[in-house]
Amino acid sequence: MLGKPGFQKLVFTAKTGDKDALLSIVYNLNPALKKYSRRMGYIGAYNDLVLWLLDAIDNYKA
Repeated sequence: MLGKPGFQKLVFTAKTGDKDALLSIVYNLNPALKKYSRRMGYIGAYNDLVLWLLDAIDNYKA
């Protein structure tokens, strides 16, 4: 049975440069990103969180 790849596999795939994997991670975490951007309370908070997420994925030690 083929299902959706797990989050860890998506991170490893994203680290290799797969843009679809990065988009999938952002899409899956979008509700949390929106929630915390509202809590941060400034206009560019969502963009800052997405950039932080992308940087965290890039720095993740595999």
